[in-house]
Amino acid sequence: MNHPPITVEQMRNMLSYIDPHDRELWVSILAAIKAELGTDGLEVCDAWSQQADSYKAADFRAVWASLKKSGITIGTLIHHALQGGYRFTDDHFQETEEQRQARIFVREKRQQQEAVEAIRQAEKKRNKASQLWALSVHFERPMSLYLDNRGLSAVKDRVPSSLRFIPNLAYWQITDDKPVCIGSFPTMVAAVTDLNGDVVAIHRTYLSEDGNKAPVPKVKKLLGSLNGGAVKLSATGNYDVLCLTEGIETGLAVHVSTGFPVWACASAHGLKMVQLPNSIKRVHIMADLDASGTGERVGRELAQRLISEGRKVKLVLPSGSISPGTKSVDWLDVYLAEQETTA
Repeated sequence: MNHPPITVEQMRNMLSYIDPHDRELWVSILAAIKAELGTDGLEVCDAWSQQADSYKAADFRAVWASLKKSGITIGTLIHHALQGGYRFTDDHFQETEEQRQARIFVREKRQQQEAVEAIRQAEKKRNKASQLWALSVHFERPMSLYLDNRGLSAVKDRVPSSLRFIPNLAYWQITDDKPVCIGSFPTMVAAVTDLNGDVVAIHRTYLSEDGNKAPVPKVKKLLGSLNGGAVKLSATGNYDVLCLTEGIETGLAVHVSTGFPVWACASAHGLKMVQLPNSIKRVHIMADLDASGTGERVGRELAQRLISEGRKVKLVLPSGSISPGTKSVDWLDVYLAEQETTA
């Protein structure tokens, strides 16, 4: 049955029929309400979420902020409310045409405002990324030690220009819904550039002075949106073949091992969305072997797209199996294993 749009008060009533303890369902309901109300739905969802014993304000805010357009609609809320015993009454069917048009106008205006704000925030992050890249310097000691610690000493004599260093970069995290700086750390900075060579984002790896990973909650962070860009670890030159990896260190290992040009895409999503110049006719997708299957799945999706663009594509996964207690095997792991064998 199709129902006319519901009011905020009716949503609150429906939520009383749904248990927020099931996390998968909880996320779906949040997505449904955000799709209907936008940021105005935050208070409604927060109040409902607090009924769960596992509720944490920071977790709620993080999940809410991560929700994007997904195809989930308010129908999801209605469905689960009905499953829980909620019933419609006749007063839900009294919306006049004038009221409907007014509601649609308000919703469309809100969506336009959110779209404008999203563009503004994206541009702000892009500008910040460009500023930090301009402040970065070339190869220095903590970064050298980090490459040693990762088994990539062979790279130190040919560090790509897309990798730089910032001696003291502030590390920010959200605590109690507020940004808090927990310190400054030596940081390896990678430029994510588009096909025009413009910096669209930077990838940061926070380090300690002795070249280990910094004592922070999330060592690797992206500032800006990838938008099809990549960290170009080597120029394509006269090659018509290009290797693609997820991670930067993985990409360095592939370049040292093969001599082929390599672009690192910073994440599985980045690998899936990367845009390549027309001059590249052959692509080797050096995917991670993940226990979740993500690397292979994303690699196959990318392969299909690149083939449709008229390129020859080879999807290559590390052979063997994933060791107990680990989540994946990547091409850096393969390179390190080969180094041990030949040592």
